[in-house]
Amino acid sequence: MSDVTIARRYARALFELALERGQMAAVDEDLAALIKLIQENQDLKRFLADQLIGPERKKELVQTVLAGALSKTTLHFIMLVIDKRRERLLEVMYREFRSCINQSANILEGEVGSAVPLDREDLAQLEEKLSAAIKKKVLLTNRVEPALIGGLVVKLGDRVYDGSLRYRLTALKQKLRQTDFSQIGVTQSS
Repeated sequence: MSDVTIARRYARALFELALERGQMAAVDEDLAALIKLIQENQDLKRFLADQLIGPERKKELVQTVLAGALSKTTLHFIMLVIDKRRERLLEVMYREFRSCINQSANILEGEVGSAVPLDREDLAQLEEKLSAAIKKKVLLTNRVEPALIGGLVVKLGDRVYDGSLRYRLTALKQKLRQTDFSQIGVTQSS
């Protein structure tokens, strides 16, 4: 079973529990803060990922450091994840948890790559047009990719819409390579 499949199962169970208990916002905030802490603290990240360190030691650290900062639901979830030796998947579980929240609210998060940063107004217009096209609320984050040269690359779920200048130039290059110019008296050199 793949890591994403495992993470999705844990995230779905946590989503359903948080929904049932009316703690969706608290659990979401807890997990966001925990993931941020893990990403910013490499020692903690290594500690949690180390399979030679037993679950009891990890749970003791989490209990000591985070018990007052997390809701009981989130704390129990983290303890279960550690007991099952799945703590290395916490970041993936959080992404899947957010995906469950978004899916229940008919929201699709995506990413738009551009050669230069998009201003908030342009990003909002793009979100609006995409939302109308796919009948879901689209929320985009902008990633700057100078290699695109110009245009945009939009990633929504498993779909990619590439309208970049880099893509167009590559397509043109391929088409030119496949074209037989000998009919008009042009010879190609290698």
